[in-house]
Amino acid sequence: MSIIGGISFPLEVGNVDPDCTICHEELQWPVFCPRCRQGTCFECLEQWFRQKTECPSCRYLFQLSQAQGLRAKYGCPQDGRLIEFYCEQCLECFCAKCRANTGGIHYRHAVRSVDLLRKDVVESVNKLVVKHAQDDKAQQTMTKLKSLMPTGSVFELVRQRRTFQSELDRFRSVTLLANSFESKFLLTNVYGEMQVFTANDPQGNGWELTVYPNGFSDAKGKFISLYLRLLRGKPGRYEYKFQILENTGLKPFEAYTAVDDFSVGSLSLACQRLVHLNEARQHCLAVGKRGYNMTFSTKLLSPVYGLECAAALARNKPQRLDYRKFMWTVRNFTAKKAANKIEFSTVMYDHQKISWRFRIDCNGHWEQDQYVSVFLELLNGAEGWFDIYLKLFHPTNPVVEHKRELTHKFTVHSNWGVPHFVSHMDLYRYLCNDELRFEFGMRPAHFDREI
Repeated sequence: MSIIGGISFPLEVGNVDPDCTICHEELQWPVFCPRCRQGTCFECLEQWFRQKTECPSCRYLFQLSQAQGLRAKYGCPQDGRLIEFYCEQCLECFCAKCRANTGGIHYRHAVRSVDLLRKDVVESVNKLVVKHAQDDKAQQTMTKLKSLMPTGSVFELVRQRRTFQSELDRFRSVTLLANSFESKFLLTNVYGEMQVFTANDPQGNGWELTVYPNGFSDAKGKFISLYLRLLRGKPGRYEYKFQILENTGLKPFEAYTAVDDFSVGSLSLACQRLVHLNEARQHCLAVGKRGYNMTFSTKLLSPVYGLECAAALARNKPQRLDYRKFMWTVRNFTAKKAANKIEFSTVMYDHQKISWRFRIDCNGHWEQDQYVSVFLELLNGAEGWFDIYLKLFHPTNPVVEHKRELTHKFTVHSNWGVPHFVSHMDLYRYLCNDELRFEFGMRPAHFDREI
């Protein structure tokens, strides 16, 4: 167990005996003795405590109520096995069995060990202490970090990692990108397997883009899919954008933008449906049919972006602000509906500079061929309760409109909306030149709405 500046870190799972000290089988919902750190299955310990009140290994006395509290600290939510890894994208902990599951939700994500997470936190805090030993502000940050440090739950440590990073970044010299870095490339293997492209931005960060010309997962054989990886450089929060250009190579045909936290080696959330294969081959094949012209761009956001958003949200919450409204048009709707297209807007920033994105499931989210579904997704910034506003309207007849207002608690990368927003049978009222026009907005929910 490592202790830095009075901060006590919990058990290092890499050194844990995987077998229970009582049944000698693989640990299930493991509980660890506070003194000797030997593991026991929770059910085995429950039976043991019916006769004794001491650790089976070192005879240290502790209460069963304490053991019940420890039960959830090291057990994988899926099956109770010892947690060993966490996902950089989903911020979830899981066991070795889940890690090996090739069909699992974390299979294509950047995965690291929970022990390495602890090590990173320890090293960051140590560097801060050494570099700013005489700095009063640094000492205040140390005090805050101590108050944030969990008492032993690895799940809590992962959840709080963003806050740790924001506090530490306040004392790091960071050169921000004034403009988005953009790299243009030609995807030549349009009918084959994945292709990988690399580029360095002006700040020395190395990026790797992986493109699947025929899609992956549930988009395989239907859409072009891709994701971005930070190979080296500055970890941080980046806004990024993928584009496929029309056949002239000058004008974007489809685009996808998002905001994610990147560490070295981590991946962005995958864009599985950039453009349908039929549309790409019809409108985007470059002159001479050599391939698709595509671009990706990145922009580093402020290192204290999350703290600034949270502070602005706290200030604006009591003010009953008007909605921050945006417009979005879905063009070529009939073709997109037939292709089960999920369309995303560009990144939008609200009153607090929190990043949002509008999503339209052209053929419905659940019952396909029946409804158009619409959602708002909070990409990054600060979590909280928000009022959201969704409207579909006719561009030349303002009387024809359909709108909804909802209140919901959003966390990072969560979305909320209306799966049955409008029936396909009613779309004739809103379609104009095969386009659907949407207006959407968001604002902080007033405190008396949080029930």
